[in-house]
Amino acid sequence: MRHLFVLLFLLLAVVLNAQPKRVVIETTTGRGVDESLKDTFMDALNSGLTSSGKYMVIANRRDYANKVQGEIIAQEEGYIDDNEWINIGAAHGAQLVIFSKINKYRDQYFITVNLIELESGVSKKTLKPIRANDDNIMDMALELAEKLSGSDIGDPESNNKSTSKGLLIPSIGCYVDEKDNKQCKFNDAVYSCEEKGEGWRLPTVEELRVIFTSLSLRKNLKATTYWTSEKRNNFSVYCLEYPSMTTTFESTSSSCEYRCVREK
Repeated sequence: MRHLFVLLFLLLAVVLNAQPKRVVIETTTGRGVDESLKDTFMDALNSGLTSSGKYMVIANRRDYANKVQGEIIAQEEGYIDDNEWINIGAAHGAQLVIFSKINKYRDQYFITVNLIELESGVSKKTLKPIRANDDNIMDMALELAEKLSGSDIGDPESNNKSTSKGLLIPSIGCYVDEKDNKQCKFNDAVYSCEEKGEGWRLPTVEELRVIFTSLSLRKNLKATTYWTSEKRNNFSVYCLEYPSMTTTFESTSSSCEYRCVREK
């Protein structure tokens, strides 16, 4: 009888482990990416995850947008806060939230993905960006679904560790990469920060002001203009001059220095 109970327990464990994870997909777009391409990517990712048998997609951004009729547009680029998506996932009984982001850089799309395990609150590692173009965006989404289904990215052991830590500036609660010293166009600066790993971005105007006053960073700063993350319009971005700290703006096609930051 004891052996029978053990056997039943093992069978139950196998069945539970075989159950697909309930997931919510939040797909956002970056510069130069239209809604139709985002939908194509999201549909293909949904299909690939579902067909793997390891995931069951129970909600996505488009489904949610249809329900709230415009409330989803909470930021300039049209996506809601990550914490809100975690709440949405929890409300749907999801175990996992998949954050995917598509950015266009020159003639290529770069797709990055991060996962949040709702039960444990663990932030998983981000996959390296996948390159795609207009013709193979669907194939890349299916390839991404295959990677998610076939790797250990869904396991607790694969906690996210950014590729670079940087220097902590307590007054703004951010790490700063003090080694950045390069002039480039705005989109190139944005992409260079994102390449460092999850959470890296250009600083706001106020964050950059604090960086300029940091004694530990001054030796690596140049007397020139630096990019911020704040856009003036679709064609220009607010910048800050060092050491005068004068706020100005430059065309996105201009070349300026940059510093990348990551929230603590």
